[in-house]
Amino acid sequence: MSRNKHIFIIGSCSPALGNWEHQLGNAAILIGLLTSIHKYLPDAIVTTKYQLSKGFSDTYRIQSLYVEPTKGFRAYRILITLYNLSLSIIWFFFWKILRLDIKFLRSTRLLNTYSNADIIIDLSGDTYGDNIPFKNFVKHSLELITARFLEKPIVSLANSPGPFSGKFKKFIARITFNNISLITTREPISADLLRSIGVKTPIVTTACPAFLLEPVQEYKLKEILQKEGIEEEYKPTVGFTLGGYNLYSKPTWDIPESLEDLQLYVPVLKFLLEELHAQVVLIPHVYRMDPYSGQMIQGPDYTILKSLSRIISKDVEYKNLKIIEGTYSPQEVKGLIGKMDLYITGRLHAGVAALSQCVPTVLLSYGHKHLGFAKLLNQEKYVWEPSMGPDGLLTIVKQIWENKEKVTEELHKRVPLIKKLAELNVKILKDILDLDKELRICLPNKLLDNWKSNIYKKVSGKVC
Repeated sequence: MSRNKHIFIIGSCSPALGNWEHQLGNAAILIGLLTSIHKYLPDAIVTTKYQLSKGFSDTYRIQSLYVEPTKGFRAYRILITLYNLSLSIIWFFFWKILRLDIKFLRSTRLLNTYSNADIIIDLSGDTYGDNIPFKNFVKHSLELITARFLEKPIVSLANSPGPFSGKFKKFIARITFNNISLITTREPISADLLRSIGVKTPIVTTACPAFLLEPVQEYKLKEILQKEGIEEEYKPTVGFTLGGYNLYSKPTWDIPESLEDLQLYVPVLKFLLEELHAQVVLIPHVYRMDPYSGQMIQGPDYTILKSLSRIISKDVEYKNLKIIEGTYSPQEVKGLIGKMDLYITGRLHAGVAALSQCVPTVLLSYGHKHLGFAKLLNQEKYVWEPSMGPDGLLTIVKQIWENKEKVTEELHKRVPLIKKLAELNVKILKDILDLDKELRICLPNKLLDNWKSNIYKKVSGKVC
């Protein structure tokens, strides 16, 4: 009997406990991916360097492994990365030239985990590039190269890498990506970006696994709406989400130093409240983890949205302006977002929660991924760039509201196809794991052609 397939998930995101759970977008990606893996690879053993709570790990059948220190001196962690790389190069020499497997050369925690894996998934989202410090970018690049020296297939799965500023960073990215087996991007703009810097590794455009997340059951959702004072029958109801990266003067993943940029969003909220007479629901999409209890608590999104609420209500108290006070699971928040008649969001995966339920959505962009996701769904005209200013945002919101029936109809056509693309990520993994080991690193052209033409051709009419 063949042994269970081992899948190891790494990435350039922070591996700290809670990062993949309190950030609901990350959680939606991981839950969607794991659900799909266990559907198509039911016997697979999935491990990750990302630290997850026991409850999450048990629910979604994934095990966190401690393969490197997450604290301590920066130089020490870099030295460990270089040490692992050196050992893998020496092991590669003995294996390639002399066909000797010197096991003690791959006995560190990370190298042993790499060695036991049948395939390594790089799940970095949009962090591999300019969105992380340069030292983290280099460190993750070296970790991927290390896995390659151990003769392991590596798939960059459903990410939006880049941009890469400067020739040196482009050079590192090109070397790294050209030493892995396959890249799937979750939108087409990232695929074009990688090709533009000279990446030759095969690229297949799929879609984000977060599209596969199912919302909570209706009866539980009704309880949440009642608890939060949201009137379910109120029409229209508009959802609104912001994160620190939508305050463009000093963008941050956390709470910005200044909240002055919130003035950008005042005109559109006043339009919704005063002219559309909408029930506006401010919905946080990123929490924090209480270090003592391990429970989710409100995070930067709540602080930003609460400040926006105070600005809007400075002169007039709007009874139809609500903010979600509780913390909820990704499925619960997705169900809540699905009740909106219109959604405006700077958090991309809050937008995925809306779009995947065919809710007309305006994306507030801070990177190329927003436009890329919109292109998959033929929604490019409803992506707002900060250069457009508050008047541009107001124009887009008025336009999408006027065309909401057509937008909803288009989404009903596109979303089922996009979900098939999201599932394609794991079908690709299964096809690779079904190959003989020696074929998993340099994949057969026939397999590549099949992936590129099978589903994606149906979705867009072209091969990416």
